[in-house]
Amino acid sequence: MSNLEKEAHDFKILIEILLFFTALFFLIALIMFIITYVKRIRRIKSESLKAEYQNIIDNVLFTYLFSEEESNDTDITEFKHNFDTNVLFQKVAVKAVVSLKHNYSGEFKTKLEMFYVSYGLSKYSMKKLKSKKWYKKIEGIKDLSNLNYQPAFEKIKAYLTHKNKLVQEEALIAILKMRGINELILQKDSNIFLNDWIQSNIIFTIKTNKINEVDNLIDLLESKNESMQLLGVRIISYFRDSSYLQKLKELEKQTHNLKLKSEINVTVDYLNNYYTT
Repeated sequence: MSNLEKEAHDFKILIEILLFFTALFFLIALIMFIITYVKRIRRIKSESLKAEYQNIIDNVLFTYLFSEEESNDTDITEFKHNFDTNVLFQKVAVKAVVSLKHNYSGEFKTKLEMFYVSYGLSKYSMKKLKSKKWYKKIEGIKDLSNLNYQPAFEKIKAYLTHKNKLVQEEALIAILKMRGINELILQKDSNIFLNDWIQSNIIFTIKTNKINEVDNLIDLLESKNESMQLLGVRIISYFRDSSYLQKLKELEKQTHNLKLKSEINVTVDYLNNYYTT
């Protein structure tokens, strides 16, 4: 084969390679376009279904909360049928009840908790606790604690020893919501480490749920778990309880934990200033 023929042959192979990769590129682009299009269609359909389901849920909830009349049989039958057979409907219904409860108090809050039980939503949340997926367990814990479903308390409490740290932390927040600060105090000598993030969530939960102070916060200060001691200091600071000033000063002298010392020092100064200004 002459040099000219060889160059022509190589050029032909190069062209074939370029055509192959060009075709491959367009094929991949087409596949990605189809996948994106299908996902968009599914998302639009899902949003449309959510809006339809939300309307059904809102009608039943509105009548249940604000009307002296019972929801008509058609609405109730449609609600229960969808809730028993449709996962998306279940998600939308539970989310709607949880969201409403955050906006109401007193009688309406209690009625939403009753709705959660009487219409079977609590059973759906309880099933999540049995899931092998940790994030499903967390969803169930959040739903049940937000709706104050007391029959789930012991099951949620058992997750304080779960191997997944996020499940442990969510369970701790849940028992606080459901039974108050005394439940935290019962865990004072557990091995769970409460980082700054979970501690801030605990304080936020106490604030937003208007959880009352208890008179034995000293138990947290006497914990063998330094992160629990730190939490005790922060809860005392939140409630501005000066009755623990002496104990705080004693703990500051005893502890070798620099972060704990610093937090106590700041809290003591804050309490002294708060009650002298």
